[in-house]
Amino acid sequence: MDKNKIKIIQYTIKDAKRILKKKRNLLSETKTDLLKQNIEFLENALAEKNDNKISSGFKKLSNFLEDNCQNLRKSPLREGIESLLVAVMIALLLRAFVLEAFKIPSGSMIPSLVVGDHLFVNKFIYGIRIPFTFYKLFEFSRPLPGDIIVFINPNDPSLDFIKRVVGVEGDEVLLENNQLFINGQKIEYLDRGLFEFVDEKTGQKLQSNILDENLGPDKHNIIVFNDYSSFGPVKVNPGHVFVMGDNRDNSSDSRFIGQIPLNHIKGKAIIIWYSRSERTGINWGRFFKIIR
Repeated sequence: MDKNKIKIIQYTIKDAKRILKKKRNLLSETKTDLLKQNIEFLENALAEKNDNKISSGFKKLSNFLEDNCQNLRKSPLREGIESLLVAVMIALLLRAFVLEAFKIPSGSMIPSLVVGDHLFVNKFIYGIRIPFTFYKLFEFSRPLPGDIIVFINPNDPSLDFIKRVVGVEGDEVLLENNQLFINGQKIEYLDRGLFEFVDEKTGQKLQSNILDENLGPDKHNIIVFNDYSSFGPVKVNPGHVFVMGDNRDNSSDSRFIGQIPLNHIKGKAIIIWYSRSERTGINWGRFFKIIR
């Protein structure tokens, strides 16, 4: 027996079992028993690979469904549409509450993140926020220094930004000649030498100092072009965080847009799943890179 006919038979059995499971209350007890017998006979025939029994059993089951369950059956089109709708609903729920994709639009987080990186953002880690609002149903935790977060720009709610948390509620943040101080304590740096990269907008090759910054549980890299940038000191307000870009001299962060309210935070960046830029094409080496 050819494969296409077997697929049709298997679909018919699946349809009959669905009726037994979800619609049996619409059938009499006698018809329910008869439907079970027809399904069992056909499944045994398939297991035995007896073509004559398969043809006979399929005919009996098909006729039974046609005569007794026509209004209970689903067409392949209806079943496909329902499956698609369920998949769309699951995807929307995941996007709203659990995981959202984000694309890096600028170089403000170089070298940790580059233009064209596509990220997954964990929206569940800090709590559950009602979509399209700033209201949180639950708060599980709060961002910590060193976390890279995606948030709604407090000055333009139509824009999402991504930066690194450097200060949390009650912290005093000071940047003095590009040296970061938190609560008066100097954040340790380790000079890694020069770092070269291409500006995505101009195509110009740029060069800067790259440093290891010891902020939070994991070290990360930042780049600086000069030693003259200063800001603060400023104290982080209750219910806010202070964020900065890893590209310290080219970032619109809390030094310019202000502190970020916790209810503006969408989630924590966790992994790069794809990377492609207009100038360099696909960057295979960044695929599935854990973000720190």
